[in-house]
Amino acid sequence: MKVLFKPLCVSFVLSFLLSSLLSAGVYNVRLATDNVPDFTDIDSLVRSEAALWDTPQEKAISIWRWARRTRRQTSCAVDGGRLIWDPILHYNSYGAMNCGVVSALNIACWLQLGYKARYIQLGDHTVSEVSWDGGAHWHLFDSSMSIFCFNHEGEVASCREIKEAHACALSGGKKEPGHYYYYHYWPPCATHPGPTGWRCAADNPVLYERTLFNGASSYTSGYTVSRYCQYGRFGRRYVLNLRPYESYTRYWEPLDDLRNGGDVSTNDPDFFRPLPNGSDPDDQHGLNDLRGNGVWRFEPDLASPLCADLLFDSEGIRVGPTERLRPPLRPERSGREGWAVFSVSAANVITSMKIGGVAYRATPEDRIEIAVSRDTGITWTRVGEIRGRGQKPFRFLLRDAVAGHTECLVKITFRAAGDPADCGLFSLRLTTVTQLNRRALPKLTRGVNRVFFEAGEPLETLVLWPVLHGGAFKKTAFAFSDIFADKKPDGIYKATIGAGVNGKPCYVTWRVRAPGDIADVTYGVVVTNRSPNHYVSLLYSWDGENFKEFFRKDDGDAPFDVQLVHTVKGKDVPAGARTAFIKCVFFCKDSAGTYGMPGIQDLFVRVRYRPENARFSPVDITYRWVEHRKTGDIVRAHTRCAASPRVFYRINVGGFRDPTMRSVRLSLKGYAPAGERVLYGYSDGEDVGEGAERVFLNDPEIGSD
Repeated sequence: MKVLFKPLCVSFVLSFLLSSLLSAGVYNVRLATDNVPDFTDIDSLVRSEAALWDTPQEKAISIWRWARRTRRQTSCAVDGGRLIWDPILHYNSYGAMNCGVVSALNIACWLQLGYKARYIQLGDHTVSEVSWDGGAHWHLFDSSMSIFCFNHEGEVASCREIKEAHACALSGGKKEPGHYYYYHYWPPCATHPGPTGWRCAADNPVLYERTLFNGASSYTSGYTVSRYCQYGRFGRRYVLNLRPYESYTRYWEPLDDLRNGGDVSTNDPDFFRPLPNGSDPDDQHGLNDLRGNGVWRFEPDLASPLCADLLFDSEGIRVGPTERLRPPLRPERSGREGWAVFSVSAANVITSMKIGGVAYRATPEDRIEIAVSRDTGITWTRVGEIRGRGQKPFRFLLRDAVAGHTECLVKITFRAAGDPADCGLFSLRLTTVTQLNRRALPKLTRGVNRVFFEAGEPLETLVLWPVLHGGAFKKTAFAFSDIFADKKPDGIYKATIGAGVNGKPCYVTWRVRAPGDIADVTYGVVVTNRSPNHYVSLLYSWDGENFKEFFRKDDGDAPFDVQLVHTVKGKDVPAGARTAFIKCVFFCKDSAGTYGMPGIQDLFVRVRYRPENARFSPVDITYRWVEHRKTGDIVRAHTRCAASPRVFYRINVGGFRDPTMRSVRLSLKGYAPAGERVLYGYSDGEDVGEGAERVFLNDPEIGSD
């Protein structure tokens, strides 16, 4: 017994010691400064934008103001053929939108505050109104033309009030429609009172004839209130997780511009998600002030005995120490497939990926293939096969196979013809490029900056966001019957998929499988039903057979775009559950396959599961910026180690104006990108303190604004 027990005891101790050496992942990271809102989720966004204000009007203005500052009036971002309607997804990764989408994003935020909101169609563009008294009074905010105005009582005026004729001393007693727009606009919104004033906050006002008269005419000529749809979408989260051997650097400047010496005319599709016409969102109107890029670097040590903990999933493979010249990641048996899956949780929308490393094949019959998935592993796209005999470097450049989502999976499949150790990987490098909205990044400004870091619940996240239109839902659906799919995506006022047959329940089911025990599942569904003779039923299940209904719409009442966000958690999640199902059932009496069918417009499923190692590990946070001093520009950096899950700290920035931000990087302590030295504190050892350089008007040393 002693002889048998001793090796077991030594093995256990060795395993425990090795586990203590490998850092655990840190999940659901929140990094914010006091210079921009917190874009982690809609609750954090609205709270950070509105909490400091006292009155409902001030809160509503703050929502509008931050929307204006963190986006640009341009063509709308689209992915998978779908407009991006969710504020968190849009503000973090895109930022390119016209009047229609930003009005909808405002509506989502106002609804989160508990107010009412509605969509207004003008003759030439779209705006939104908010009511904080239950619909008794409405208040107009124009995000496209960047203006709102007040009535004589000091409240933000409504579309109706702008259309009506009013007068006061400012107009010399002249009573006319558009009075509030001409004379009572919010001061930063226009150059001077009267119909000839310019809406100075709008893009290129002279070019587009954006006088106050032009603006008021959009209301005095008539408008339409959408009484049937909310246009408010929400429920997404910004998920930033950090694992060993991984780092994420977010750059304020597009990386293709930096690579080419700041040349903004360079447009590499590997670095942006194209607008509908295929163009770079940063090039609209030649402003080049919207897009940034992020880079995830993941290069695991495959020879580590604990590298197996970093796998998303695997079967029939071995990973860890091996004899010299034998690959550490290899199949377990000869003649049988083995595979390893790595996850890329990219936080922002992916634009491209490089998969590289060093492989080994002893014979032409040994096979190593690589595939990727953007839908939690439901479908896979083969991207290449590693060829050549012996020890060979490999590199695959991917774009369309991975782009358009905030996460993907990379699957490496092995099949050894002979000795399993003669087929495998010596090393692996995943470099993932993301697109950022630089206006939403947690920036620094001149003076004192308060930085907040927080590690959230230690849970990994999977998100399924299937394309529904044009029959694309079939690619990801687990099962379906008698479903009709519209050719166009998400029409707001009608279902994208729904009942294809009258008089019987039609259904579609999706399944998401997690590699760990599920902690909670969030179902985000936009439901539409126009008739009390029809219904939409949403159900969830853990086994695909026993379903429980969690929502039903059978009244036919407006709104026709009900955004439902339902989370199943706690005791409602069975112990050990690793599979989640959602079933959408549609029944209609007489409108199957038409405009009036019951159905859904959009769907996402977010599954959070427990990782192998949930211990907190310290996180290094590095900011880099250019400080503008009277003596000349200087590049500076600051690194702080967040040694606990919740940290507040300060970064002091000098200079005579706000710095030009370069980047912010996060990684677990000890896992900075290869070759980079970590220096804690300020890179030059100087804390400039709370006082920045004083600036005087027409200062001869720095000029005048």
